[in-house]
Amino acid sequence: MVSGGTLTVANLHAFEQGCKRYFSTKAIAAPDQVRCVIYNFEDETVSSWIFNIEDELMNLSFSDFMAQLHNKWLSNT
Repeated sequence: MVSGGTLTVANLHAFEQGCKRYFSTKAIAAPDQVRCVIYNFEDETVSSWIFNIEDELMNLSFSDFMAQLHNKWLSNT
């Protein structure tokens, strides 16, 4: 879970590593990975962005989903 507030390189990295551990431990297949973690953002701005393009994001691989997050929220860092 990523709590509310500004997304940073550090907290997105921690989120990504936590997701990968979860996928490995629970044997989550690649096509289901984004669906399992997409709603773990508490910040309203991030949640709204996800809601607005949910279908598009759900069809991405996890690595492409993470790239979208980085491009959207870390482009100025």
